[in-house]
Amino acid sequence: MTFWEIQTRKYLSLVEKQDEIVKHLQLEKKQAEELIYSVGSPGTEGKVQTSASADQTLKQIIDLEKKREELAAACNAYMDFRIKVTEQIHQLPNETQRRVLYEHYMKFESLHEIAKKLHFDYSYVASLRRKGITEFFRLHKKTIETIMKDHK
Repeated sequence: MTFWEIQTRKYLSLVEKQDEIVKHLQLEKKQAEELIYSVGSPGTEGKVQTSASADQTLKQIIDLEKKREELAAACNAYMDFRIKVTEQIHQLPNETQRRVLYEHYMKFESLHEIAKKLHFDYSYVASLRRKGITEFFRLHKKTIETIMKDHK
C-alpha cells in the first residue's frame, strides 16, 4: 500500500472518528444532566440531598452548558465534514466504487457487509475500494494533503 493510499484512507476515516467524538460528548452531556437533575429529585422519599452546596450546583450547571456548547460545535464540524466527504465521494466517475466508498466510510460498514449486501465477492469489493481510493486521491489530492498535514 502506498503512502497516498494510507493518507486517503485516514482522511476518509476522519468521518468515523468525528462520529465517535460526537457520541462521546453526547454521553458526557447526558451524565452531566443526570448529575444535576438527581439532586433533590423525586424518589428520594421526600428527602432533599443537602451535601451539594449552591456553588457546586452552579458549577455543575456551568459545566453542563459548556458540554452543550462543545457538543454543538462538534456536531456542526462533523456534519460539515460529512457533507464535504459525501460530495467528494459522489464525484467519483464509477458508480460501484462510489457506493463501496460511501457504504464503508460514511455508513461504517465492513467490506464483508458490503459484499453481502451487493451480492459481490469480498475480493471484488476490496478491489473496488482500492480503485476508488486511487481515484478519490487523484480527484482530491490537495484537500487530502492539507487536512492530513493538520492531523499528524
